[in-house]
Amino acid sequence: MIEHHVQTSRPRAASPLDALPLPVLELDAEGVAWTVNEAFLRLTALRVDEALGMGWWAAVPPDSRSALAAALAAGRAVDLPIRLLRSDGVKAWADLQLSPSSGRGRLLATIHDVTASRVRELAALAESERLRLMASNVPVAIAYYESVGNTCLYANRRYAETFGL
Repeated sequence: MIEHHVQTSRPRAASPLDALPLPVLELDAEGVAWTVNEAFLRLTALRVDEALGMGWWAAVPPDSRSALAAALAAGRAVDLPIRLLRSDGVKAWADLQLSPSSGRGRLLATIHDVTASRVRELAALAESERLRLMASNVPVAIAYYESVGNTCLYANRRYAETFGL
């Protein structure tokens, strides 16, 4: 773990937080990073001197900043989906968990990189939309009914025209 107030050129002792595979930051209510672990530096591709203080905010895009700032100001435990912008240009999605740290009025932030699952989710949504678009435009009546209750869940244009829906 790297302390904000310690010069980064000075050798530091290994911290138990550095052994964690999850990125971890210790933040105050204003969003100042007092400590970051090695996993955070790998995820964001920031250097220590870039990440400490307010520098870590460079990895948080504008559309995620207001919700994160509000969560920090509240000073309580919260789970928050955020986007991350890596300094190497890669866009990432993450789940950030804030929890009060013992003493000093700080919060411990752990970040779970969910980029791979989010990319798969977006690909599945795109494929679903592509199939829906194809089904809507074929010259054959297509409908999908719920097995219980016989409720129509989907009907394409041709089905609607054929049956007057």
